[in-house]
Amino acid sequence: MPKPQPQPAATSAATPAATSAATLPARHIRALAKALRAAAARERRLTDVLQAMETPLHGVLGMAAHLTTTALDSRQRQLVDIIADAGQHLQTVLRNTLAPAVAAPRPARRRPRPAPGTADNAAPPHGVRLLA
Repeated sequence: MPKPQPQPAATSAATPAATSAATLPARHIRALAKALRAAAARERRLTDVLQAMETPLHGVLGMAAHLTTTALDSRQRQLVDIIADAGQHLQTVLRNTLAPAVAAPRPARRRPRPAPGTADNAAPPHGVRLLA
């Protein structure tokens, strides 16, 4: 004979997952909307800060990598290695601190497709093959 499974105790309070927007007071809905707007603004700010820091950092790392391909004496090479190591460390710190705080990247802005028959959608010149 199978054992009866214990049933969870019934609670009178609604759980947050079971609460619908229709049962929330208007002030709670306004507060939730305000919190969502603030979270979105925070995410945009963090994304902008991350991009503002990574862009020049990539320039520094790229120039350091380029310098290693040139004729350097041992002291210059040591200094370039220090710059590259510090830049890579900073890049790791940024990725481990700011990047996780940004929940999702912003969607890419797409250029609207031209209407059929417009100049932007004209057929290619004879002999030119477009790759899909």
